Amino acid sequence: MKDIDKESIDFLLEKSLASYDKVDEKLNQELKKKLRYGNSKEKTISIWWLPMVISIFITIAVSTIAFIYIPYGTLQVMIMVFGLLTMIFSIVLTAIGVKYFELKKGAVICL
Repeated sequence: MKDIDKESIDFLLEKSLASYDKVDEKLNQELKKKLRYGNSKEKTISIWWLPMVISIFITIAVSTIAFIYIPYGTLQVMIMVFGLLTMIFSIVLTAIGVKYFELKKGAVICL
C-alpha cells in the first residue's frame, strides 16, 4: 500500500516538474496535500487547546480551594485575582500560539 502512495507522489512530482509554461494549479494543490498529509489513512488528533484547558482547570481548582479554606481577606482576594490573571494569560498565549506559531499543526497526535 505504501508503494502505491509513493508511486502516486512520484507521478505527481514528475508531472508537476515537467517543462510546461504554466503548471496546473489543481495539480499543485493535490501535490501539496499529498506531501503535507502523506498517508491519508493515518488518523490525527489536534491537541492545541489542551494546555489552555489544563491551566484553566487548575486555576479554577486552586481558586475554589482558596475561597473555601482561606477566610475572607486580602490573601483570598489576591489568590483569586492571581487565578483570574493566570486564566486570561493562558488563553492569550494559546491564541498567540495558534495565530503566529502554527500551534494547530505542531500539536498533533498521530494514531
